[in-house]
Amino acid sequence: MKNDLNPDEREAFESVEAFLKNQTVFIGPDPDIMRDHGLAPRTPREHALLARDWERDRVGLMRDRLISNCNETWQVMSAIASSPGAKWGDSITGIWTASGDLAVVSTGGVLGFASITHYALRHIMKYWRGEPSIGVNDGDAFMHNDARWGSIHPADFATFMPVFAGGELACWVGCSEHLGENGAIEPGGLSALAESVYGEGLRISPMKIAEGGELKRDLVTFMQNMVRDRALMYEDMKARLAVCKTLVQRVHDAIAEFGADDFIGMLRLGLEDVQAEVRRRIAALPDGTTRAIAFADSTLREQAYIKCNVELRKSGERLVVNVRGSAPEFANRTINSVLGSTKAVVGNLLCGFVWPDLPRNQAVLAPVEFEVDPGSCLNSSFETPNSISMLTLFPTFTALQVAFTKLSYAAPQARTRALAPWYNMINTYIYAGVNQRGQMVASISANVNGMPGGARDGADGEHSMAALFSIMGDLPEIEVQEQEVPYLSLIGKKLLRDNQGFGKFRGGSGFQWAISPKDSPLWGFATVASGSAYPNISGIFGGYGCGTYPICKVLGVDIFERIEDDPRAFASYDLAEIMNQRPIAGARYETHTMAMPFELAQRGDIYLMSQGTGGGWGDVLEREPLSVWRDVCDQILCAAVARQVYGVVLHAQTQALDEDATQRVRAQLRAERLARGRPYAEFIADWVTPGPSGLPAPYFGCWDKPDEIWMGNEEVPCPADALQPVMMQDPQWLRIRELEAQVRQLRAERTA
Repeated sequence: MKNDLNPDEREAFESVEAFLKNQTVFIGPDPDIMRDHGLAPRTPREHALLARDWERDRVGLMRDRLISNCNETWQVMSAIASSPGAKWGDSITGIWTASGDLAVVSTGGVLGFASITHYALRHIMKYWRGEPSIGVNDGDAFMHNDARWGSIHPADFATFMPVFAGGELACWVGCSEHLGENGAIEPGGLSALAESVYGEGLRISPMKIAEGGELKRDLVTFMQNMVRDRALMYEDMKARLAVCKTLVQRVHDAIAEFGADDFIGMLRLGLEDVQAEVRRRIAALPDGTTRAIAFADSTLREQAYIKCNVELRKSGERLVVNVRGSAPEFANRTINSVLGSTKAVVGNLLCGFVWPDLPRNQAVLAPVEFEVDPGSCLNSSFETPNSISMLTLFPTFTALQVAFTKLSYAAPQARTRALAPWYNMINTYIYAGVNQRGQMVASISANVNGMPGGARDGADGEHSMAALFSIMGDLPEIEVQEQEVPYLSLIGKKLLRDNQGFGKFRGGSGFQWAISPKDSPLWGFATVASGSAYPNISGIFGGYGCGTYPICKVLGVDIFERIEDDPRAFASYDLAEIMNQRPIAGARYETHTMAMPFELAQRGDIYLMSQGTGGGWGDVLEREPLSVWRDVCDQILCAAVARQVYGVVLHAQTQALDEDATQRVRAQLRAERLARGRPYAEFIADWVTPGPSGLPAPYFGCWDKPDEIWMGNEEVPCPADALQPVMMQDPQWLRIRELEAQVRQLRAERTA
């Protein structure tokens, strides 16, 4: 039609076209960008560069230098950031190609960012680079935190800067961190009470926040005005920008030494090399299908069974991750995950646990295919909240880890060792209030970085090793922590006895801690974890999983006043001992699920928590008795549990290993197992039910058919291709109605 117009008509037509294009009401996440986790097509320049012969030694030298630059700036970020997450390692720095593919990333930091940060850059390149009111210029910086444009959840903030060489865009550099406080209706950045995305605080789409290397102070002020901890927002915006500017200089140094062509070609070559190597490693795995499931036991507002369903299918060079059959998305709960975040969990598993020797970049995930239900909690829509997406992402990680261990165990363990599940939950606390210097602060404790490791074939798991998402993250120093926030650690990082995934090789134990607020007129805590009713992880090949974990509280007394009167008033340094023996007279002892809404705390109240445990590997009765004895000597296992679980007997007075008694007890335990045994068909007849009936909480997800999703009722499932968001009722209103009904009944009985 346009070709049939005369020049004047064509000019008018093009003017109208341009006008309409500029009237787009909202430029949201681009579906084509958000679905694509693969590498961008080669640019003409990259294609020409990769056609030549490359000196591999020179490529390795350039790559190692850039990794060193990223490690340097990651350490700088840990040193200058204010947020506890970044301070203790929950950040990354990296270098992206001009097309937005993450090519080089720091060795430490949050591995999931290696698979998710490219979405925002591709949005910038497609929509903002040619936009006259924005553009991409030397010295610019862009920032975002909205998972719907490529992030894990709104508490994670990223800053990117372009790098130009010879007037052309050579690459991008950037820094992502867990900042925390973002102005949500609950403090700390992880809000369980938000009923929609509009209660989750700042949701920043990719936005230019600096020009000429300087932050735009009006935007800084706007963002500070939207959050509780204004100093944190400003300080870490400056920290991320400083890190980016340092990386820009390092890239310019590399280009000056190696040349722009070598630099650009090396970035692309590194990506394609990793992609090809991943395909080779997939091909080396045995063909087949493995399956695993995991559950969250709470929406953080009410108890529920929320299924994360995983199937791995491997054939030749194809690896398909199928998460169909998982729970539906929740319209008014914040535990949903966008598809990019779900894919990032797979990238995290491959980079950190399956093939940790590979260079960490976006190409690790590129060959993997995905199948997922539209409207699933692992593929949530634009209007569903996701600030605590870890409640579904982390169980999915566990199911993926089990399924991959099953798949890879039969293959030669040349590059990796099969592993029982790592502990997977955010067993820590969110804090907020006025600190000892009168400043409003809010964030999450980095105690989350102390997740214990799973056992391996031939080795026990590591105690409180690292968070599954940040394998080189660190634990906070107690003295530094107490300088920054107004609470004291009464128990600091002591391993909790009997807290291990039992097995032939046991999972690592998790530590416990106790904290108490002091010197603040306004202070409070919240927790946002699953696993108080249903264990977060399983063991493997006969090993045990973790236990269930509450948050414990000792309230109604000021422990600091008690200690002033009697220095031995707090002399019990064990969570179980305190809660069972109740040594503090007059106190109120309470437990709560780890889904505890934000509550104000009083001076001297005591909050006690623990990390979980890694999964066990193999039959407990095959564990070496000396290894059990050693755990008892190390006070991470008691003699009673050693006998009950492992069948290992220690002498009552000397705690020496009694080998003869151990053999007798183990023989007895094996005989009891045989006596309990039933034919498979008989067991299945009693155990299997047609649906989730009679459970103590509503069930979400498939039962036995992945194409049928149960939606919290016990009547009929919903077809997986027709999922609708689940709208949960307000638990407070349900409780009010329950109490009102009781009042009506009592009144009726009184007047009868």
